[in-house]
Amino acid sequence: MRMHRALYMVALCGICSVVFAATVHAAVSHQLENGVTVFVEFAKERFTVGEDITFTVRTEGDVSGESHTAARIDARTGTNAYTQVVAAGDTATTTLRTLPGITTLGTHVVDFRVLGALFDQSNFDEARFDTPTETFSTTIEVAEVIPYPPRISYVAFVGEPSDFTVQAEDPDNSAIYYEVYFDDEDVRRIPPSGSVPSNTPMTFTRTWFLPGTHTLFARAVDTDAHQSPWNSATFTLVATCSYCTYTGGTPEVSMRAEPPLVQQGQRAMLSWQLKDVGMCTITGTNGEVWEWDTVKSANMRQTLPITQSTRYTLTCETQSGTPVSASVTIDMAPLWEEF
Repeated sequence: MRMHRALYMVALCGICSVVFAATVHAAVSHQLENGVTVFVEFAKERFTVGEDITFTVRTEGDVSGESHTAARIDARTGTNAYTQVVAAGDTATTTLRTLPGITTLGTHVVDFRVLGALFDQSNFDEARFDTPTETFSTTIEVAEVIPYPPRISYVAFVGEPSDFTVQAEDPDNSAIYYEVYFDDEDVRRIPPSGSVPSNTPMTFTRTWFLPGTHTLFARAVDTDAHQSPWNSATFTLVATCSYCTYTGGTPEVSMRAEPPLVQQGQRAMLSWQLKDVGMCTITGTNGEVWEWDTVKSANMRQTLPITQSTRYTLTCETQSGTPVSASVTIDMAPLWEEF
């Protein structure tokens, strides 16, 4: 899901009203005294310093069966002179209109005025467009070219590495890096040095050993040091090992083999218990390896056929960073001869 913060702040006067389209563009509608409604929709969700202010204008409705709006629409930013943005009789189209860019940051007023009235097409050439005049206005926010807030995705569990991915786009395609932090740690940089192309996803991991709810915060920074707004994602850690408990106590692991002595080519059953540990593996001196997906899904498993004395070791990560382990050896049963 892409998440953006809309930078438009729209304030209207009189009988104007605000409409936000599904694309998050800012829009304003104004109903004229003759019943016709003028719609103005800006082309973007934010403008940057010096960028042309682009928008579309259209009208809806008519009066007494007349079907042509013989009105001229002018617009201006701040105290500049009005510029004609819609010619008389042309307001039913949705052609992109442009005003000169604004060179200062902050909130700026865009004024619109409507000159003329509704005329029948047969009298269109006689229309005057200096009176009456109706006006309406809106405000837009002009900002620096900053990256969009990163999108955050994750897969989080207790006791094993949880994956978090951040991805952000820069409007002018500058390279970026990410600053991230969890609610219980300091800010770190992703990647640790340098930058990556705009819209490049970056994945990092962290392991928790106790269930709970946490929040990840992330923002993007481009090569001009422009920072996006912070985005955040709150998640709940779930234990994936149904027979493990996570209490914050002393880590404990144990393992046993049944039977501990086998005949040539027989198998044994290994069982284990885990407490307050993270990701575990079991390895045998015969080359057998059981990864965490196997260890966490059950607490017992049958070995391969045993052909010689074999030692199995269970090794688990812990919150302190010091692993804990337990081992068991399966030996060959002695061969008995009858005399």
